[in-house]
Amino acid sequence: MPIMWSRLHAELGLSPTPLTHAMVVRAVEAGMAEADDLDWKQALPPEVEKKRLEFAKDIAAMANTRGGLIVHGVREENERAVGLTGVPNGERDRQALRSFANRYVRPLVDGLQIEALDGEAGEPGLVAVFVPPSPDTPHVIGEKNEMGVPYRYGTDTNWMSESQLERAYRDRFTRRGDDRAALDALIDGLIPEIDLKQGVWVAVVARPVAPLPLLSGRPEREGVTSTMLNALELVSEVFGKSQGRVPVLNELLSDGPIINPRNGLRRWVIRSNHYSTDPHELVDCALVELHHDGSVALAMGCSSSCVVPASPTGSPMFGRCL
Repeated sequence: MPIMWSRLHAELGLSPTPLTHAMVVRAVEAGMAEADDLDWKQALPPEVEKKRLEFAKDIAAMANTRGGLIVHGVREENERAVGLTGVPNGERDRQALRSFANRYVRPLVDGLQIEALDGEAGEPGLVAVFVPPSPDTPHVIGEKNEMGVPYRYGTDTNWMSESQLERAYRDRFTRRGDDRAALDALIDGLIPEIDLKQGVWVAVVARPVAPLPLLSGRPEREGVTSTMLNALELVSEVFGKSQGRVPVLNELLSDGPIINPRNGLRRWVIRSNHYSTDPHELVDCALVELHHDGSVALAMGCSSSCVVPASPTGSPMFGRCL
């Protein structure tokens, strides 16, 4: 998956879109300044132990703060980009960087992306390293008895004190508890909407582990429709219509629920009985909620009217994922 959002996007006034060589060129021409979530590097770390640790330190520091972007191949002066130097960005070069991070950073930074950015013929290549905001902070670097916990403070990298480390671990455990509570709330929000007397229901909820970029406003209706149509197409590709799994979600295509989703409280709602005039009527087959914070809640009925026979117990089945 390409790098879709970063400080560079925000400074250039761009919406989420794959990061490109041309964007970096624009940032350099504008003299974009470094920040706690943007770092310019002139070269790749050489095959020297100390420099490898320095690279790992940069990764851990951003992960321990709020994530960020490191671009190798950009020269800076006074913390502002002033020119492209270029770096080797082949598969072997990028794999070496990933190996450094995997060796020295604990726990591993999930979702770390290392991409090659190539411009037109003759332009120097770049390597972009995207460090996501991590739910597993604090991340420690080093080996054996030489270990530390770095973090970003503006454009500087500092080391956590004992009290800061204590707070970081406390925040991690609190965050995990909040994540579980948020998933429970999504499930609880589905239950009043579905008719459990119809048989077995399968419900799945998910939410981002990192907050979405600060965009202008909530998702628009057209974007919600496009997202759902793409999701149904993906279901068809993965499972195949012949296996009977697609018709459940295809209930949402009939009579246009996907084309005209309902605008709920901080969410868009797509339901199989979209045109019901009874406000107390329960969903009879399929329900999807796309929340403005990126969370998704899905409930599918498994009664004979949908796809598969119902369980004699008629009990709901629920799943949660982060």
